[in-house]
Amino acid sequence: MMIVTMKYQRMKKMKAALDYQKKINMLNIKLNELDNNPDRESLSPGRLQVAPVSTPIDSYEVNGGL
Repeated sequence: MMIVTMKYQRMKKMKAALDYQKKINMLNIKLNELDNNPDRESLSPGRLQVAPVSTPIDSYEVNGGL
């Protein structure tokens, strides 16, 4: 009886892990759809956008020197 209970508990944990993975996959699919949508106005929630950083040389060239 104890072996059956342990197997049942293991199956429940595996099912919970699979359900969790399915939810993660669905969220990733939705985020990818948002990322690939050319009509969107802003970034999808939770995504970070890295702004380009200018180097001192770039700033010097843009400003025409000192």
